[in-house]
Amino acid sequence: MTEDEPIAYSWIRGAIILLLIGDVLHKRYLIVDKLGSGGYSTVWLARDNHLAKYVALKVCSADTPPRETKIRGPNGTHTCYTVTLAQCNLRKISYSRMFPLDVARALSYGLARAVVHVHAEGYVHGGSVGRIDIYLNNILARLPSKAYDLSVEDLYKEFGNPETVAVTRVDGKPLPPNVPSKAPDTPLSYPADIWSLATAIWDIMGMKVIFTNAYADEEEVVANWVDVLGPFPPDWWARWEGRGRWEPLEEAFDTCLQSPRRRWGGEISKEEQVAFLRMIRQMLVYRPEERLSAKQVMESEWKVKWAYPDYKQSLQDPTS
Repeated sequence: MTEDEPIAYSWIRGAIILLLIGDVLHKRYLIVDKLGSGGYSTVWLARDNHLAKYVALKVCSADTPPRETKIRGPNGTHTCYTVTLAQCNLRKISYSRMFPLDVARALSYGLARAVVHVHAEGYVHGGSVGRIDIYLNNILARLPSKAYDLSVEDLYKEFGNPETVAVTRVDGKPLPPNVPSKAPDTPLSYPADIWSLATAIWDIMGMKVIFTNAYADEEEVVANWVDVLGPFPPDWWARWEGRGRWEPLEEAFDTCLQSPRRRWGGEISKEEQVAFLRMIRQMLVYRPEERLSAKQVMESEWKVKWAYPDYKQSLQDPTS
């Protein structure tokens, strides 16, 4: 698609671009299927004809900052970048069952290792206001290497043809405002990722989340933190009057991790439990500057003694 094609809908800053199955971008990326969409981009399954492999092609909305390449459409310039193709996210995998303990340890180690790399490159993963993006919906399983050998035709035979829907035009009416009601007082920093990394590791290891915001207002969420982790620092406590009724961290470990694993025929040893909770507690410190760094998480006793051996073993598994 180019901006010269006669498209009859209005120009909208920030709009997406219409791509069709079979389009080829920059004489390189063959559009094979649509993988999903988010707040500012659409992700496509594409075949990289130069490297002869599948990639995820992320096409941003119009006039976003430049990335690897760009395409032009009736709504302006759309920047794009390619990333490694992956399978479904860990939330879908673990929705109705727990990971085996060795798999949970290996995943936890690999996730922390990724955060160390991101921080070493000078980035904070962060997310939108009030939301940190290191959580199971955003953690994807690696694609088996044999999947790259499938032709497009074989891919469709294996997984089915792309689903299609009718395309409707923009009607030209003003869009409703979408301005966040609150903004952070200070920018996100590395410790913000450590907090969300801790909750993601907890989710991987257990069956229930350590904190919940489902059907809860802000007061209840904060009360959940206090009951699990203990009182705020004195200067924070003086500014907050609410309090909920949630289990302390040790009791939450038994409810969310240990008890479900006993029902599944496994159990975390007392020694591992102590090391795991020590690491989690040092990551979930209220004051950001007092939390472990990603590197210190990797050097913690639980990561070294329990998570790393299972992670190393997973790399040697030919089926992974």
